Amino acid sequence: MATTPRFDRCFNPYNLANHLKTRNLRKANDFIKKELNMYGDYVLCIDCKMKVYASAKHSKSVGDNVDNVDNNQNVDDDIACEVNVSSDDENSERQGDSCEGSCNLSLGHASQATALLQSFESLSFSSDNFQSQPVQSSSASEVSIETQLPVVNQALRLLNESPVLKKKLRDGVYLDRKVNQITRNLTKLFGLDDNGLSDLDVNLADFQDIIERLKAKFNDQNCSTAEKIRILTILPSRWSERKICDMMNSSRHMVQVAKKLSEDVGILAIPEAKLGIELQT
Repeated sequence: MATTPRFDRCFNPYNLANHLKTRNLRKANDFIKKELNMYGDYVLCIDCKMKVYASAKHSKSVGDNVDNVDNNQNVDDDIACEVNVSSDDENSERQGDSCEGSCNLSLGHASQATALLQSFESLSFSSDNFQSQPVQSSSASEVSIETQLPVVNQALRLLNESPVLKKKLRDGVYLDRKVNQITRNLTKLFGLDDNGLSDLDVNLADFQDIIERLKAKFNDQNCSTAEKIRILTILPSRWSERKICDMMNSSRHMVQVAKKLSEDVGILAIPEAKLGIELQT
């Protein structure tokens, strides 16, 4: 018998290892107290009470004594009563254990699918995030792309795609190419029509070629200031001054002049030459 009985868990009369049941406990009746030589209102779990009844029913002392015939009937009645009273609790407990086991099995089989699903659900891609401009958070409550990047790259690894480089998060052209590459590969994976994507790839390649040639011309030492301003008027109007400065390696003042000239006159407008002081002869 247990040497340190507790009133908040099973009395554990058989000293079972790791037997710390705290649910579906019942107070020991007089019959159980007598069988276990128990003194005090201790509680037992359903399993231990059933073992006591089964042991008493098959005991030779119970079967040999004529005086204990009524006692045998009492044992059967106690068992039936106990089962009826605790059937709902016992079934609930066993169903909980069964559910827990089945859930563990289900999670074991579906862990990869769940991880992939959670990876994609946590992504918040939108067309605004991948425009050719610096990536900025629209509100303080939104999770930044730097925080989401590990999850994004985890999803890309599941798709056998190369990860997104953290240092390229502010490179709009790189992000556009990355998104188009992933879209193209997914389109092939699902067997969809990729004619529209091929046209998009051509347009993106042409756009990059134009930008590179404009940068080369802009940084040519023989390029005059007027020509540089005309080149800057060609760039997308939604690009910020800082982006243009970083992209073309130009001064902020020159970008401001080019933007105003583009708004007032249009692209490729020729800037007016400053008139110098007329020299007297």
